Amino acid sequence: MRPSTVVSRVRAALGDLRDEARTVTVERRLPDFVGLAERVSRRLTSAANDSPSSAINAGGTVLGDRSLSLPLADDAVVAMAAAVSEFTWHAGGADTVESELARFTSASRARLAQSFGGAAVWALRALAQGREVVLARNQAFETRRGERLSDLIVQAGARLVEAGAVNSVSEKDYARAITDRTAAVLWAPPSSYAMSAAGRGAPLAALVEAAQATSVPLVALLDLAALDLAAVSGIDVPSVGATLAAGADVVVVSGDGLLGGPRSGWIVGRGEPMAMIAADALAGVFPADAPTCAAWSATLRLFREPMTTAQAIPALRLLNTPIENLRLRAERLVDQLRGHSGVESVQPVATTAYLTAAQAPGHRLASWGVSIRPGRGTAATLATRLFKATPRVVCRTCDETLIFDLRGVLPRQDQPLLAAILAALDA
Repeated sequence: MRPSTVVSRVRAALGDLRDEARTVTVERRLPDFVGLAERVSRRLTSAANDSPSSAINAGGTVLGDRSLSLPLADDAVVAMAAAVSEFTWHAGGADTVESELARFTSASRARLAQSFGGAAVWALRALAQGREVVLARNQAFETRRGERLSDLIVQAGARLVEAGAVNSVSEKDYARAITDRTAAVLWAPPSSYAMSAAGRGAPLAALVEAAQATSVPLVALLDLAALDLAAVSGIDVPSVGATLAAGADVVVVSGDGLLGGPRSGWIVGRGEPMAMIAADALAGVFPADAPTCAAWSATLRLFREPMTTAQAIPALRLLNTPIENLRLRAERLVDQLRGHSGVESVQPVATTAYLTAAQAPGHRLASWGVSIRPGRGTAATLATRLFKATPRVVCRTCDETLIFDLRGVLPRQDQPLLAAILAALDA
């Protein structure tokens, strides 16, 4: 096993433990050193970790954790299948889909990479190899997929200079950090953790002013962003186009999540910085493959129809499901579970879901779910049984009660969810 794989799996094991402690149960006890070593060992030796399996996301986090992938739009799935099922003529290759995204975001150019990390390394290598990049100390985070910005900067051959303190970064901090060795200023609003009200950061407008005053490119690294803010009304996330319009020279954005596409990374921008990225000597290493380009071509076609976009793209459909719809679905599930011998009590409950596991205040979503108190065994045992089932069911527990939040569950998954719960109760 390669050292990089070992490091990745150890980080994943620690990340899983962190997610469980934060979202599964408030009473969960952390393992001791021996228990932690056993968990890491299982992660390193388990072949099952390499085998994707279907899952039902009833844990109250719409975008799930690093192990969950959102479903794609039906049109995107068909396009990907066509791209891999036979010889296919790709007229224009990635150029067509990149031109389409450039038009959507009012950028002069766009480039599509196979991952967010690949896109970030591509952009930073082209702009800052052998030089410095400035990033707020409180933005040197780990992405939703476990990629650390500090690691990506090193991989790009640049040197990180942190501005300010963890709880406070001002315009003056950026001014002090920018020197004649600075090749880029980075803006990276966190998606994997929530910033408390005590934490203060310089606004994007201040960074634009500082970068323009020193003729240094401003690069926005958006692990979580929207292509169309109207489709994510009420959620506090940046938009790709608005970030460019505000003055960013280059925007690197994760293609999955709210953008609705497959796991990938987009680079959009204008002027000389984008020309440097396109001309980079290793530009041919990073671009996305044909299936990813095909899925994105289909997804962007859906964005041309604003009236149907929110229903056609699963991530947006989950966010925009009416609260009354969730309540009625929860009540129907409760009716079919009530009276089961393995259930002490079951009822529909109003819940609060979140966009990500960070549970940021601006990412709250009103929701409904199903609360089950088992009549036999413990809630933790039942939750483990459901997690090991096929499909896997992700839920949360609290005070010996299981909560199945429907905000992250597609309507077509209601019956598979019911079947999984009944099977776990009967086991």
